[in-house]
Amino acid sequence: MSESWICRDGETTEAAIDPVAVAARAARTEPFLKAVHGARMVDGLTAEDLVLYLALGRLGVDASGRVLRLVPRTYLEITAFTGIPRETVRRKIGRLCDRGFARVGPRGVVLSDVETWVEMVETLFPTRLDGVSE
Repeated sequence: MSESWICRDGETTEAAIDPVAVAARAARTEPFLKAVHGARMVDGLTAEDLVLYLALGRLGVDASGRVLRLVPRTYLEITAFTGIPRETVRRKIGRLCDRGFARVGPRGVVLSDVETWVEMVETLFPTRLDGVSE
């Protein structure tokens, strides 16, 4: 039996989850949540805008070899990757374009500035170059 306790719907029950471990994991969300809040306050991005911006970079940056290429992605590709409905993707990508984060061309959507995207990723998910979290 565990000595940890969790309150569910006002009732106290015994649980197998270590409260210290839960608290530590909860604390790890703080930088991400602050960055999402900052993106909303500074750039006017909603959480869904931010998800689409991150997805666009994930899908549309090809770093194979020694050359960085931007690969245009369609609304359908972004929808398939994120699970966000196509019309919402189209509308939100329009917002990203209006704010200068992306641009739409004849073959799809690309990031406007890879360096800005990388800065956003580093703010949300701080890591060293060797991939170890700081």
